[in-house]
Amino acid sequence: MVRAIAQTKGKRASHKSASMRPDITEHRIRQVSAWIVLCLLLLAEFGLAWDRRWHDMVGRDQFWIPPHIMMYTGIAGAGLIALCVVLVDTLRYYQKKAGVDDSSTVNILWFFHAPLGFILLGIGMLIDAIAAPLDNYWHVLYGVDVTFWAPFHLMGHLGAVIGVLGIIYAFASEAAYERQVEHPSPRLLGLNGPEWGIVVLLAGFQEVVLPALTAFIPVMLGPVQLITYPLILVLAASLFPISLYLCIRKPGITLLMILILWPLSLATETFTPLALRFMVARLGLTYRLGREPVFDVTIA
Repeated sequence: MVRAIAQTKGKRASHKSASMRPDITEHRIRQVSAWIVLCLLLLAEFGLAWDRRWHDMVGRDQFWIPPHIMMYTGIAGAGLIALCVVLVDTLRYYQKKAGVDDSSTVNILWFFHAPLGFILLGIGMLIDAIAAPLDNYWHVLYGVDVTFWAPFHLMGHLGAVIGVLGIIYAFASEAAYERQVEHPSPRLLGLNGPEWGIVVLLAGFQEVVLPALTAFIPVMLGPVQLITYPLILVLAASLFPISLYLCIRKPGITLLMILILWPLSLATETFTPLALRFMVARLGLTYRLGREPVFDVTIA
């Protein structure tokens, strides 16, 4: 009984000490912002999966189709969060707030000061935003091409990679901070909050490449068919788990990512045909080849 009371008091003292850290406000801003961005990127991922199926089965008659709205809402939202963090941290830097100094921020354009991860995130989302109208113009000129190698698809993918690297860096820096402080935040299954963010983020990013199993055509080099997407799958299947382990260095962490990846893929492949059927019926559209969308067991 006495031991239980002592443990309870110790936990209360730990949480109180954690809340009294002078830089706690800054790290709460960064961690909450990172989690909001993660949710927005997952929204964009669902929109991307829906968009691929929409182009394949319905076509592309205009830019403002429902999947685009969903996808670019996530992208624009993530970009706005990155911009807000840059502006808020710049203000806090010049106010000399705790946790915002030259060691925890980088200077950009000789005036702004912000965490490197959110700067990369903002750059990536800006590239995606610029790629969107250019890709639309490309489709107007040359029609629909649901391929990875279309010029402005590549530009969009580049922006996505930069943005994801940025938010991973933001989570990783906060995870390192939580490991070093004397009174860290509560943990779940031995992982702190930012570490969970890294796991979910990498699982979501890996889910994006899974449709390469079925959704894309080979690249033709004269009479030779170059099937490139298995290479991307192999790269993702090896790079993501290795990166995750190097970042967190805990046994079973890659298995945890796979356990999160499976329900995420299941949710995506459940959502996509349902959303496609609903919006096609609501907008009075027809399917290009007369076939309705079905649940994709291969990807799920």
